[in-house]
Amino acid sequence: MKALIIAHGYSSEESLKRELKDTDIIICSDGGAIYAMEEGINPNIIIGDLDSIDKKVYEYFLEKDINIVSYPKEKDFSDTELCIDYAVSSGADKICILSGIGSRIDHSLINISLLYKIKNKGVEGYIATDSAYIYICTDFLEIEGEIGDTLSLIPLTLEVKGITTKGLKYKLLEGNILLGQSIGVSNEFVEKKCSIKVEEGILIVVKQNLL
Repeated sequence: MKALIIAHGYSSEESLKRELKDTDIIICSDGGAIYAMEEGINPNIIIGDLDSIDKKVYEYFLEKDINIVSYPKEKDFSDTELCIDYAVSSGADKICILSGIGSRIDHSLINISLLYKIKNKGVEGYIATDSAYIYICTDFLEIEGEIGDTLSLIPLTLEVKGITTKGLKYKLLEGNILLGQSIGVSNEFVEKKCSIKVEEGILIVVKQNLL
């Protein structure tokens, strides 16, 4: 089951339609409800402290009998993390975070790090943007793309060891990348599917679509 979490960043209508195709449950993270209302989408649930939506948005979904779960503003979890917990408890085996990258750099970074939490729950997770997909790799990851698409490997831990890649222009065979090294940036798809294997550490994997 795929859960789509709509966060309070930005995504185009095209990105939204692409992710909705195989979605089973739609979860809005607070301000993501604004985007959902603008696009005429009824989420299954809205979760958060509701500090980003006004009375108009709140009442709009209340009239549609959408489940709204409100939390105190002072809490130990971000709205997106609460949505992830709900998705996992609902039985999702795939979670897409849409609009997870925006003008708030701190929120963007924490949303990327939350992919690690999703991974630890045994669930497939990724962030979708208009031009890229973002993943976390701790063991093995296979990604489909177009020849010429750009793929970057960015360490999230001090060192990522035993990296082996296939289907990319610049290959790694049990290579290591240190935090602060840019050697893994801007690789290129030479096949329509690539794979990344990691023996130790955590990699952020960014697939930039061919424009």
